[in-house]
Parts: sequence; structure tokens; C-alpha cells
Amino acid sequence: MGKQNEDLLDTLAKQAGCTYLSELRDRSAYPMIAKALKHIQPERYSLPEWEEAIYYITKEREKMADTLQAAKYLSDKMKEDVFFIKK
Repeated sequence: MGKQNEDLLDTLAKQAGCTYLSELRDRSAYPMIAKALKHIQPERYSLPEWEEAIYYITKEREKMADTLQAAKYLSDKMKEDVFFIKK
């Protein structure tokens, strides 16, 4: 499990088309974050980095077993929140 030069939040922001990291917190960005997550290999980032991203984006402090679980949780959360926005 090696860490990339660019951290996970920066990668997500870039791939989701966000100019600023704070835009990741905007629920209108969630569909693009979900799409970006499909192209990210969970093991490329550390578990603490995934947990930090989950907290930064969702404001939910979650402890995950591994990076795969963390990536799936964040992806599911983005899709779940998008579902509720559309209603």
C-alpha cells in the first residue's frame, strides 16, 4: 500500500472537476465524486487518508477495516445522497 504523490482529496477534487477542495462538500458534486471513485484504486491510498476523505466530504467520522471497505462506503454514500437529492 503505497501513497501517491497527490493525496486522495486532491485527486477526487481534480477528477470531479472541482476548483477548490471545499467543493467536494457540495452535494451537487456527489455524482461526479461517485464517478471519480470508479477510477481510483483503493489500495493506492492509506486507510487514514480514506477515513479523512469520508469525514471531510460527509462530516461523518467512520472507522473502516480496510481501504476497499472505505472506498465502497464513500461510493455508496455519494450514490445514496444523490438519490435523496433527486426526490
